[in-house]
Parts: sequence; C-alpha cells; structure tokens
Amino acid sequence: MRNTKLSSSGSKAMPATQRTNVAIGFVVQRCAKRNCLSMKDTKTNPIAPRSARGGPSRSRLLCCDDRFCSPLDLTLSSLRQLFSMISLKQSVCILAAAFVTTVASWSAVNEPEQIAPGVFFHEGDLKGHGHCNNGWIVFEDYVLVIDGNFPSGAQEVIPKIKAVTDKPIRFVFDTHHHGDHAYGNQVWLENGATPVAHVGVLEEMKKYETGYFGGKPGRWEDLAKSRKDVAATKLKPPTLLYRTEMIFDDGKHRVELLHFGTAHTHGDGFAWLPNEKILFTGDACVNGAYNYAADGDTGEWVKTLEAAKKLGARVICPGHGPRGTGQVLADQQVFFAELRKQVKLMDKKYK
Repeated sequence: MRNTKLSSSGSKAMPATQRTNVAIGFVVQRCAKRNCLSMKDTKTNPIAPRSARGGPSRSRLLCCDDRFCSPLDLTLSSLRQLFSMISLKQSVCILAAAFVTTVASWSAVNEPEQIAPGVFFHEGDLKGHGHCNNGWIVFEDYVLVIDGNFPSGAQEVIPKIKAVTDKPIRFVFDTHHHGDHAYGNQVWLENGATPVAHVGVLEEMKKYETGYFGGKPGRWEDLAKSRKDVAATKLKPPTLLYRTEMIFDDGKHRVELLHFGTAHTHGDGFAWLPNEKILFTGDACVNGAYNYAADGDTGEWVKTLEAAKKLGARVICPGHGPRGTGQVLADQQVFFAELRKQVKLMDKKYK
C-alpha cells in the first residue's frame, strides 16, 4: 500500500496541488488561498479547508473546521472521527500522511546556515541524493560535525565547512547507524575526522553490517549495488564511543552528546548545545514524512522524545527536513503516541 507523502516549502502560498492515496480513496489537497491542507473522500463531498494558524514549526495539517486548526486539536479530535469510518490499515496510512510537521523554511536545501555564532545547519538534498542533514560547530581548535551522511553527502558538505573556517575537522558524530548518517565516515576520516557515536551504533552495525564483521553480505554491500558513492568507498564504523554522554567544551562552545534510549534505532544520539538551546536530533526527530520505525521501537520512541523535550530546546535541527522550534520535537512525539493509540483502538475493534 502506498502512503501519501505531504510536504511544504515555506509559508508563501503555493498553487493548489494534490497527491492521491489510491488504496484509501482520499485526496489530500493544498488550498492555494489559505495555504492549508484539506482532505476529501473521492466519493463524497470535500471537507472544507480553513486557515492554518501558526508559522515556523507549526503543523499545517488537515483543517476541517475552526475547532481543528491547531495541530493537537486535529490530532485528538478530527482524526478520531475519521478513524471511526475506516479500517486499521487505512488509519495507519492516513496517520502517516497527516502527521507531517511543516515549517517556514529559513534556509534552502544544500545551503549552509549559521544559526548561532560558530554553529551551522545544512539541510541535505534528500529528494535528489538521499542525503541527511548536517551540522557543525566551530570550536577554538577544531570542528565537530553532526552526522557522517552518505559519502556523496560528506563530499558535498566538507568544502562548505572549509569555506567558513580554517580549523581542522577533527570529529564526526554519527547520530545512528543508518547509511545516510554513517556511510560517509571513511570520507571524513580521510579528511582528518574521527567517527564518534553511542555504543549502540556499533552494536547495530554488528547486527546489520555483517559483511564488514566477517559474515554474509549486509546492508552496505546491498546498497553498494545501487549507489556509486557507497561502492567507491568502504564502511568505517565509529571508533570513539560513549555510553551515556560525551562532552566537548572549549569554554566558548559546549556540545553534549547524549543518549536517552531507543527511538528510531537502538543507538540514537543527540547533540545538545545548552548555551544556545540548540538540539541536533538525528532521525529520532524528523520534520516531514520521513519516519522509519523498522529498526526501533515506537513505544520507547515516545519515552525518548519525552526525555529530549526536558532539555528545553528552542531550535531543533532534525535528521531530515527544515529546522524548526521545539514544537517540532513535540509534534514528533504526538505522531507516535497517537499512532499507537489509534492502532490499538482499531485492533481491538476489529478483533
């Protein structure tokens, strides 16, 4: 079954477009005048769109009437009405389509943005090359990079770092083991950086990258068949590991590498900048229809996000999608909490 993917490219009104989930028979459509989303059953009348209140880091979802214009109201009310009319599988697809946090993008894809003195965010080209987002912090004597990306993603970002500082790149932090966040490690190593990660990243690599560890071909070998950048280099697991936290502090910048538990994977790490209240989340929090749960646990994911929320971040730099405010983290948590709740209800109903 194909899931509908929703996205937005900013707060400016866009021409009306639509993407159809054929299996469900619903059309999700952007309103050109109000810049919000409406949903209609292709066999019945459309649900009238209403203005989506908000701005940066506020969700523009499926606006049904004045009561449902806020993200949480929509989540808890209108979607439940919808779920009462459709099947379990359909409800999961609707959730996947509906709970998409869209923001007014402050920076364009592939353009580095300085979000605080010496702190940069780079939204990767996911659509064109599968790249994740990167960040980097310029310390007094070196640069710490957030996420290894794919090899081609690393090659894209390295010249941009060198364009803003002559400090050597000494560390690259893999937020988790997936290829779009760690397969570029060898490229970083060749440019002087040591891969850093939570111990769970190495444990996950031993589980899935069996070819590297002397077993049958694993994920790396499989992806190398279709990605030339992967085939042209080699897997390099992180060698500098932490269990609870690792701190970089030169008196000016402080970056705390943290682990709160299982989420997107069993080794998810966060990079927290307490002075600037900036949180790099990896794929534990994404800003768009980019969630992948096969290597994680959605129940534990909700708990991990709750712990991350307690940091009080003002700026969220997600693993994919534009950066946003702390609301992005809250919306991600609501997505999985409501998804689990509705699946349980529907499962109980149809047993």
